[in-house]
Amino acid sequence: MKLDDRYQTQTVREMIREARSVRLKSFLGLILCALVIAWSFMPLSAQSIEKLYSQGFYPQLSRFLVPLSEQVPLNLSLMLLLFILLMNVLALFRRLRQRRLGLWLSHLLLTLGILGISFMLFWGTNYKRQSLSSHLKLDEAAISSQELDSLAEALLGILHREANTSRDVDSALAANRLAMERLLRELNLQDIPQLPQSVKEVPSGLLLRFANSSGVMMPWLLEANVDAALPVASFVHVASHELAHSAGFAPEADAELLASLAGFNSGNGFARYAAALASFQDVSAALSEAKREKYLAELPSIAKDDWNALIAISQKYAAPPWLASTQRQLYDGYLRSQGVSNGIANYSDSLKLLVAAKRQNWLDLE
Repeated sequence: MKLDDRYQTQTVREMIREARSVRLKSFLGLILCALVIAWSFMPLSAQSIEKLYSQGFYPQLSRFLVPLSEQVPLNLSLMLLLFILLMNVLALFRRLRQRRLGLWLSHLLLTLGILGISFMLFWGTNYKRQSLSSHLKLDEAAISSQELDSLAEALLGILHREANTSRDVDSALAANRLAMERLLRELNLQDIPQLPQSVKEVPSGLLLRFANSSGVMMPWLLEANVDAALPVASFVHVASHELAHSAGFAPEADAELLASLAGFNSGNGFARYAAALASFQDVSAALSEAKREKYLAELPSIAKDDWNALIAISQKYAAPPWLASTQRQLYDGYLRSQGVSNGIANYSDSLKLLVAAKRQNWLDLE
């Protein structure tokens, strides 16, 4: 056989192997993506998800993932995602030069399918579980103006009583974590997840500017992350919110309610202060302008300083309007795709749930 013939034969074999690789990766990627989409629309009951996943598989998985992620102070999930992104970008340029874009597209499709399946398996299925409200058996009737006034006054009382308490972030978070675990056990759940012992700080402004968020829970390793730019009181509450996500409560209103319940019932002065300040900000937004000004004037000076510091940080790291709008739309679409019917507006449900919890004496506001 001539050398040219051998070269042509080898080239043909490589082309056949590449075509098979493209077909196999594309097939597997499509199957995995189809499974993710099908799972989103599968008519399983919340009770079944609660029993089999949220109180079954997920707590067991957390006992493996949480100790693993806590071995390293850096955000392993974020590093993994950035590595995957970098490898795909480099592969894109290489395949473009080789004029083999199909091979890259098949690899990308398979990567997306694996990420989607692992997201649902490691945490995302919690979106379909029973709500925290149903576990607490809350009466979610409409909020009256009298209830708003009563809550605002109770929160002001906590802010004044705890204004000068020691601002030990680690102690506050430890108390909140214990309070979460205690509450979940009181609800007679058959099993509860292992919560991270600490949260990981993200470089100042990174989440605020580029993710339109002050904190995030990375689902692949259940890592709770908070933007380091936050003032300490806001840091404690946002960290508790992310720990609540790690506890398996995926919708934002559920996580916010669990974080607030933990803060108020923690017995730690600074944790209670942080929860009260965050809740007071939500309550003030729902009040009339006259009442809002009245209650704001009654805030202790340190609470006013904390509030103003948060506003200053938010303005400093604010994303450009076009980026902020895009971020909101993407996150709204993501939440709706996970079964949160009101999307990003789910955040606003937390006040209604907080008032309902107060009605039924789930909050220690004394």
